Amino acid sequence: MENMNEFKITLAQIKHASWDFNKQSEYVLDALRDQIRNSTDIIVLPEMCPGKIDKIKNEAIRLNAHIVAGVSEKTGSSSFINKAVVINPEGNVISEYSKMFLHQEEIDYGYEEGNSSVVFNIGEVRIGILICGDLGLGVEASLNLFHKNVDLIIIPASAYSNSLEYWKWHMVVKSLDIGIPICMVNYADFSINENYTSGGGHSMVVTPLPKGHENKHIDSFLQDKNIKPMDHIYCELNEEQVIKTVVIDLTAYKNYRSHMQNHRNKGLNLLKNLNND
Repeated sequence: MENMNEFKITLAQIKHASWDFNKQSEYVLDALRDQIRNSTDIIVLPEMCPGKIDKIKNEAIRLNAHIVAGVSEKTGSSSFINKAVVINPEGNVISEYSKMFLHQEEIDYGYEEGNSSVVFNIGEVRIGILICGDLGLGVEASLNLFHKNVDLIIIPASAYSNSLEYWKWHMVVKSLDIGIPICMVNYADFSINENYTSGGGHSMVVTPLPKGHENKHIDSFLQDKNIKPMDHIYCELNEEQVIKTVVIDLTAYKNYRSHMQNHRNKGLNLLKNLNND
């Protein structure tokens, strides 16, 4: 448990109950009940995944694991916050993150923007949280987590089916750019009506190094003609309800970031010298 070399992430890609909150709560608890104690370090649920927090806390205690749950919180008569709560194995909420970069539909409905990033620790692993569109709309959000030296970024999401290819490319590019593995957990496939389809499944873990190159020199994959961008997808689920635990060595990516930072520092020094000339 809590080992950076063998960190266990459980992707809880559950069904969406089309805004039936009682049924959604059942889906959440059913997914958690199937898990075995000490089988994972952290369980990630999708964005705005309503459930009874007290019961989720009890599951965190039973499983001896952290749980990240996306929730919608009412803050006024017509105002809301789209946030993610982090529950530790003792059943306590240790951190809360409010989505900073909202879609226009969320703003129109009354959701309010967050204004700060969140980082929490599980043992020696530093974890940052974003929510869905924060990754694509908020360039500063992921860079801020890079400067806070996180080892992993977790994203509860509700991604549209027709945008999943964009998500893949964007996550790969972002992970390469900041040198941090990214875990996005979406809903299993569902649609509200024929004009609005969301929750297309395909929750995934993307890494800055291709799978199989984690413990090789950084130049090994840059020089490998057989490596393709999608080889950076460490794990990808299908469209159906799936609960899957992934074991990942986060140490390799820490080394990659150190190597990358050295190159960036050289570039900054070069620019500084050019400006002085």
